[in-house]
Amino acid sequence: GYDNLVVDMLGINVMKNVTGGHPVIFDVTHALQTRDPFGAASGGRRAQVAELARAGMAVGLAGLFLEAHPDPNNAKCDGP
Repeated sequence: GYDNLVVDMLGINVMKNVTGGHPVIFDVTHALQTRDPFGAASGGRRAQVAELARAGMAVGLAGLFLEAHPDPNNAKCDGP
């Protein structure tokens, strides 16, 4: 592929219907993750976190999962 994850917001309602009433939580930061095939760590599109989170809430998700760090470039995990 072209190393770009695609989030299908139409699938949110499908997940809500098949969970039997259990809440559906959206993992925003991992949905924006990109890989570096030659590096030791993955990256991501940080600038799009807020807009993708808002899109998730607009389709009626129960909540959001976000990973955060005050200095992402020096995080011990998921950082460059």
